[in-house]
Amino acid sequence: PKLGVSIVKMEYCEASKLLEHVLSNSPFLASRFVASLETHPNDFEHQWSCILGFDEFNPGDKLSSFLAGKKVMCLYFTFAELSSASVGDTWFCLLATRQCVIDHLEGGWSRVFATVLHRMFLGTHGLSRVGANFSFKSKSYILFAKLSNILSDGAGLQKAIGWRGASSLRVALVHD
Repeated sequence: PKLGVSIVKMEYCEASKLLEHVLSNSPFLASRFVASLETHPNDFEHQWSCILGFDEFNPGDKLSSFLAGKKVMCLYFTFAELSSASVGDTWFCLLATRQCVIDHLEGGWSRVFATVLHRMFLGTHGLSRVGANFSFKSKSYILFAKLSNILSDGAGLQKAIGWRGASSLRVALVHD
């Protein structure tokens, strides 16, 4: 490392490995995915649409003054093709990190989010490249996915894309 630059190790779940583990160990969830795969076939050319959502929250009592600096940023994902995509048990948590840790990183949440996105879809175990493998009732499946939607509130999107308000140089997502 360069002088004055520190390395921060941030742990998060690899999306494909998380899916493989959960679906291989939960017959209930695996049956939901298999039912959706029957109605929405999936392969490398016909990938499912992955929906990412993120927001920060304050654990515990919202009115308590000792919670200052304890906000946690959470990143979740699901798939649009799931018939129960709005149900909580089909959302998977990839990352939960204190906001104060993210704020000390060069690039902040924007950099963390971009890094996780790149690894989630294009990395060694990326959902767009190699997919997630799981077995259900002695049959093997591979689930491929591409990014389709990003859900967050205004403050979250502002942090993710580095938007600095209406008078900023970046007037829209396409103008970087």
